[in-house]
Parts: sequence; structure tokens; C-alpha cells
Amino acid sequence: MRAIVKTTAEPSGLALLDWKEPVPEPGQVKMKVTGAGICGTDIHIIRGTWISRPPVVLGHEWCGEIVETGAGVTHLKPGDRVTASNPARTCGHCYYCTAGNPFHCADRVSAGYMIDGALQSMMAPRRSMARGDPRRPQGSSLTPAR
Repeated sequence: MRAIVKTTAEPSGLALLDWKEPVPEPGQVKMKVTGAGICGTDIHIIRGTWISRPPVVLGHEWCGEIVETGAGVTHLKPGDRVTASNPARTCGHCYYCTAGNPFHCADRVSAGYMIDGALQSMMAPRRSMARGDPRRPQGSSLTPAR
């Protein structure tokens, strides 16, 4: 599997590499990534002006299709189409988490610069990151409009 990887903290540290395909652990889903956004944060990561933990796969806003679920995942199943974004993990009980502001959690971990993100064919985020939309008609495309 190929992935766009920040290989070093330096601005030149970016490469398209062979990367290990993820296996979902308990509480995770394995997704086929069908689309991923590149935003200003990604540009800062690429330029080395935003902290990252290389080597790490970039990409923190994406959509895709569930292909496999880890133990304990009951609300998503293979074939479900979902969107996902950060944070990947928080404590869930601090002031910021309970106030609906998880990006300020001191224990926050984010995909795309702290752990592997979406600029790869497959990824395995925590189930809480993947959100299905029951309003999306079955058979609708995840391919961007042109």
C-alpha cells in the first residue's frame, strides 16, 4: 500500500512510500479511503512549521467505506460509507472534553501528524472518529463533484 509520509521534521521530509496496511484493533474500523482533504495545517506540517511526529502519514479530514471492524464495534459495518476527522483520541472527561471542546484536551491525539492519517489507501481509525450519515442516499457517490 502507498502512503504520503512526513519522514522528518524538515521541510524536505515528504515521500510517497510503501506503508503497512492497517489491521483494526478492538474499537477500530478499517476504512478504504475514497477522499481526503489537504488544508492549511497540512501545508504547515509539510513545511515543518507545525509540530509532527515523523514518520507519520499525513491527512486528517477524509471519507471512505468501512471494510472491516475490530472487536466491540457495533454501530458500523462493512459497506457503510463514513466521514471522519480529528481528534483521534481524547481523555473524554476533562473540562474541555465535557464542554464539547476536545481540541483543547491535554491528552488529545490527532491523525495526520501525531498518528497515521488518511493520505493512504486504507486506514484504521477509532470507531468514534467515523461518522455515517443516514440522510445520504444509498448508491450516492463519495467521489467529489467536478
